[in-house]
Amino acid sequence: MLFRSVSQSRYRCHRYSGNLAAGFAFDENTKLEVSGAYSDGWASYADRGMDGTQFTRENLALRFEKNKISSLVDKISFQLSRNDIDHIMDDYTLRQQGMTAMGWARLKHETVNSKLKVDLTPGSTSLLTVGVDFMQSTHAKASDTSRYVSQDKPTSDDSEFQQIGLFGEGRYFVDESQRLVAGYRADFWDAKDKRSTGTTAGASRNENLNSGFARYEKDLAYRDWETDRK
Repeated sequence: MLFRSVSQSRYRCHRYSGNLAAGFAFDENTKLEVSGAYSDGWASYADRGMDGTQFTRENLALRFEKNKISSLVDKISFQLSRNDIDHIMDDYTLRQQGMTAMGWARLKHETVNSKLKVDLTPGSTSLLTVGVDFMQSTHAKASDTSRYVSQDKPTSDDSEFQQIGLFGEGRYFVDESQRLVAGYRADFWDAKDKRSTGTTAGASRNENLNSGFARYEKDLAYRDWETDRK
């Protein structure tokens, strides 16, 4: 791609990506899916001190689902994924290095997510969904002002985040057109600044966040849109 501005500066980029998924149906109520994705690219900028020479992203994911387990447990689903980002920027690969060398910088971001959810049918007029999810994320970096220092130089972690969430949502059907819906969620967050310098270096923060809602729903009228369109 090539774009030109009024000042005749230019921006060039290239990106490619691929995705692959495989599913397994053990029976009509049990499913398993495994997927993966990979992407990379580069971009040269006219308005920045460095270009992006690598934008690598890798993803692996697993999803499991089981339906109609019992009269109480209608469905269980589980998800697990890992996402890795590896970005490199420098001022000499895609351009001629200037008098003031900035060198290169490498940033990595690793994230692991998981989620377990259970759908329950405690009665003929009620539905209940409960679950837990988890996230852990680490950010790391490495840099040097010299182009002669290898970009494979080990990175060091500069921040870490962790979150655990509990959630639940219930539905009560008063009749065919009326419902009561309520939900609650609790999140437990932990953040750490793993840098050795800076105003918050070595600091950590913990927060417990709570949220909830309740609403009344009523269908004012039923309309078959498929029939109306014919």
